[in-house]
Amino acid sequence: DDNYSLSFDGSGDYVDCGNDESLNIQDNLTVQGWFYYDGGGSLNPRFIGKRIGDVPAWNFGLASRTNLYYEINLGSGTAVTPIQTVPLSQNTWHHVALTFSSSSGEIIVYLDGVNVSEVSGYEGDVIMNSSSIVTIGTDYENADWFSGKIDEVTIWDRTLSQEEIQSYMSTTPTGNESGLAGYWNFNEGTGSTLND
Repeated sequence: DDNYSLSFDGSGDYVDCGNDESLNIQDNLTVQGWFYYDGGGSLNPRFIGKRIGDVPAWNFGLASRTNLYYEINLGSGTAVTPIQTVPLSQNTWHHVALTFSSSSGEIIVYLDGVNVSEVSGYEGDVIMNSSSIVTIGTDYENADWFSGKIDEVTIWDRTLSQEEIQSYMSTTPTGNESGLAGYWNFNEGTGSTLND
């Protein structure tokens, strides 16, 4: 059985996914994965993120350990930071996804395949350029630690539809899908290296 996940202790564990140019996504972005939050870690734990210096290019996680939350900084100088009113229950697995589309101007959050938050009005905007690493278990390397387990994280340079997101909840990518920029399934079992 290769159905592993990666555990995070909430006090410094994170995955450095590198800063390959394929992860510097600006036009259309989808981030999704399975998350089991145990209630610990930082006050505002992040599942995943990418920085521009000391501010996020984008991140996705929780606010006050309770509600789904994201930040996206757009090239227009607009920082989209709505605190979500969508609670994520603790000590159970949830599938969460965040999508941004420059062409439609929409940012959508999905919880367990359901559209739970949607904002629009950002047509033509792009996510700010960033050469920083992508991190899983935090949104940068010294704060916002996640506590719990994470599995099946994917990053895409296109905006997945709700149907596609629901499909990937039950069927893992093969690795050669169109637009798939990063895929971490945490099935190594042991060691300090994860395969993308």
